[in-house]
Amino acid sequence: MTTYIDCPVCGEKRLRLHEGVTEVEIDGARVNVPSQSHECEACGSNLGLSEDMRANARYVRQVTKVHRGMLTGTQVRALRKQLGLSQDEAARLFGGGPVAFSKYENEEIVQSEAMDRLLWIAGEFPWLVDCLAEHLNVAIEHASVTVHRTRTTVSAEEFSRLHLQFKTSKRSLRGFREIASASNDKIYRPGVDASPVDRIAA
Repeated sequence: MTTYIDCPVCGEKRLRLHEGVTEVEIDGARVNVPSQSHECEACGSNLGLSEDMRANARYVRQVTKVHRGMLTGTQVRALRKQLGLSQDEAARLFGGGPVAFSKYENEEIVQSEAMDRLLWIAGEFPWLVDCLAEHLNVAIEHASVTVHRTRTTVSAEEFSRLHLQFKTSKRSLRGFREIASASNDKIYRPGVDASPVDRIAA
């Protein structure tokens, strides 16, 4: 059902949300980005309310992440939950500040490349989270992977074999390597949990 609000131009309660797509330049490329505004069916005015400006800025940041092959807010949230971490725990482990993950996940800011790579590698090898927590003396409450460290001696040939196994180990989180977030159908339900950016990417 369409929701109408008062139009600040004509005063009639015929102002409604309008969703569309606009083209912006990101790193020299022209990219389609979802956009929203409000249109008045009485006087024909097209207005950008404060809520529209905030939403459009989030859309641009999300598309920028997709374009650069970085984790989107949806993916950061899925990864954090996959690791069993609260936003506070994730911030204390990975850094960025006390509300960093709230901002990453809500597309309020774009995480640094270093943070993006750190999160990606943690998704690849979740047991590293426990190692990091131990190193930083940070208590985490998730059902963590238990890491047993033992000192042993192996030949150079055996070490090479183990190193190769480590490099080619099965991915723990699938879908994060792809640039388009719409490819992550194993993380959320396409068309149901997808944002406007994800639907355009599809």
